[in-house]
Amino acid sequence: MKDINYILMRYPSYFEIIDYRNQHKDNISMEKVYDNYNNLLNILSEEDIKYYFLNTEKGPSEVFTRDIGFSLEGTLFVCKLKNKHRKTETENLLEHIRKNRLKYYEFENEIEGGDVVIGDSKIFVGLSQRTSEEAISELEQYLEDIGSKYKVIPIRFDSVSKLHLDCVFNILDKKSAIVCDYIYDIETIEKEFKNLYYVSKKSADNLGINIVSLDKKRVICSDTEATRVLRKNGYKVLQCEYDEIIKAGGGIGCSTLPIRI
Repeated sequence: MKDINYILMRYPSYFEIIDYRNQHKDNISMEKVYDNYNNLLNILSEEDIKYYFLNTEKGPSEVFTRDIGFSLEGTLFVCKLKNKHRKTETENLLEHIRKNRLKYYEFENEIEGGDVVIGDSKIFVGLSQRTSEEAISELEQYLEDIGSKYKVIPIRFDSVSKLHLDCVFNILDKKSAIVCDYIYDIETIEKEFKNLYYVSKKSADNLGINIVSLDKKRVICSDTEATRVLRKNGYKVLQCEYDEIIKAGGGIGCSTLPIRI
């Protein structure tokens, strides 16, 4: 996989939990939200990772930029989000694309970037309440049309308990991945990786798997158990406190849109 050119982000100025079922809905400290987010920005700066901010659309979930797209084969893919109130977020991404004259593809079917986990020659796409089989077929067709070497592998997981695939499975390097028991198609993943590092469902609930891989050995992680597992296996883990933002159901991985072009 190519190195990260830069990361697209949005400052959580209008952060809010809108899901009435979320137990933390009325228990958010914006001071802690800003502290969490600034922790992440400081780590990226210290590790010489460039990041740019997309314009705010005053959306309660807009901090989670991973949802709106992903980059692959020199193309920035613009996702079609299930929640219609977030449509302006993808429009804002398109403005960035056009301003910087980037190659892009805009999905016709519903798909979210958190369900797309990209390896060196394979793309794992979660079948979830946010990503449809039609979108997976659409991605396969696009890659076939451009003669891409990438193979798309659909993955089933407990999408009732966890929103996106990158909350239960993430790639560390060509031979290694971090997973948990929320994955249903674990045999499929086992065939693709020599090293699988398991964490508990409790760690996954704390979004320990929702990491940011800066390269083959540097990882940003917010969870103590996942950090311990990764360090034990030779990774340099940059631990980032993110507990207040996680209350909304998204972690540090959800808050970054890595661009590789």
